[in-house]
Amino acid sequence: MQEINLLTSNNYAEERLNEEGGVQLNNQIEELTLMLLYLTAWEEEARPFGVHKRSLKCYCSRILDQLNADGLLVSSDKSNSVFLTSEGTLRAQALVKKYLGEKEIQLS
Repeated sequence: MQEINLLTSNNYAEERLNEEGGVQLNNQIEELTLMLLYLTAWEEEARPFGVHKRSLKCYCSRILDQLNADGLLVSSDKSNSVFLTSEGTLRAQALVKKYLGEKEIQLS
């Protein structure tokens, strides 16, 4: 249980940057967060952009801010959810294959 608390702590990723290997760990946390956003997303109409995947913001805000800055998702302070961009969706699909293999994943 404590491991989960560490990964969701707002200061965790920043603190890890100061330790050896911290940058690599931070990248993995970003990748896994994007993958989880994708796996827990639902499709929703986002006018005028069409249908996009949307997921709840239940992850470290600093990681979400970085993914937003990288153009992988669109976030707003006024919403409890984020939209994955087309690029974010493609990257997340590649991460599913990287971390879970070639198995077919059933998304609801």
